[in-house]
Amino acid sequence: MLAEEPALAIFQRAGIHAHPVAVGRASESDTAAKAAILTSAAKLISNFGPDAIVVGLSGPGIGIDEALVAQAGTVPTFAVQDFWGDVNQGFGRLPDTYFVRDRMAADLTRVRAPGAIIIPVGSARNAATARLDPDRLRTEFRTAVGANSTTEVVVFLGQPLWHLPGYRATLSKAAAALQRVRPEALLLYRAHPKETLAERQESRNCLAKSTLSVNEDRALEVESSLCGADLLLTCFSSCGQDLVALSSISTKPLSALLCLLCETDIRDIYREMSALNDMPLSVMGATRTVWQDNDLEESIDKALTHSERNRAWLIARENTVDAVGTADRMLRAIVDKLVA
Repeated sequence: MLAEEPALAIFQRAGIHAHPVAVGRASESDTAAKAAILTSAAKLISNFGPDAIVVGLSGPGIGIDEALVAQAGTVPTFAVQDFWGDVNQGFGRLPDTYFVRDRMAADLTRVRAPGAIIIPVGSARNAATARLDPDRLRTEFRTAVGANSTTEVVVFLGQPLWHLPGYRATLSKAAAALQRVRPEALLLYRAHPKETLAERQESRNCLAKSTLSVNEDRALEVESSLCGADLLLTCFSSCGQDLVALSSISTKPLSALLCLLCETDIRDIYREMSALNDMPLSVMGATRTVWQDNDLEESIDKALTHSERNRAWLIARENTVDAVGTADRMLRAIVDKLVA
């Protein structure tokens, strides 16, 4: 098994041996970086001689996942899709099979990957959620960050979008709006694993333009942050899926989540990457999307009310499909392909 971070650490904690890979990703226009990734993928396939290749989907940009598919030759390839309809065109060759979360994802993927086999299996990333205790995680997280029963904790879920001016603007405007409506709130920034140390510092600089208390979220597992916060802010992080899965098994409301698509370049790249106009979870009602700067204050103020958190919690409980058994369904499909 090959793995880059953050997958490598997850496998290691689970006691699964994985060969570390540090290839990185490339933009569509970076010819040299793309060539280097393809070369690395070819060497890995030659060295390991796999019977099947199972990948995630890199993004933004192109990574080792897409390169392994491109260099697979006759080896069957499978992609595990996190986000509804996500298809990375990569190096021009798509995976033979996509494992997707539900019927909506399957319908979108069939259009974007014609000829591929599409198998709805549930949410692979949330299959282990049933073993967690959201109430305990919430208590432990809030104790760790020094929050009492009245402290309103807001966590901004970071993404590697620093090449877009709108990302800095989103951070600064969100912090300023939060300061105006909840000046006593505790604001934390949870960096994406792909963010560099310099980008993490830049995030603090953007958020510190407000007078709020701003800290870095250092919780080991993102699930702790999702359970412990009262409000989650992000552009379009897939962590919203994890929040909904956790809410579906929680005995009480967890956090509300706002997707901030106020800036034109952020909105454009989301639509380019997803080919969707809005976040699927917002369409469902489990999260809300903020489209205009002028709506930030009202949206944040409303999201921090108990009634709004309760509403999101109930919707999550009513609409979440049990993901237990997702891995078994994927393994069965892989084995069936190999013995066919």
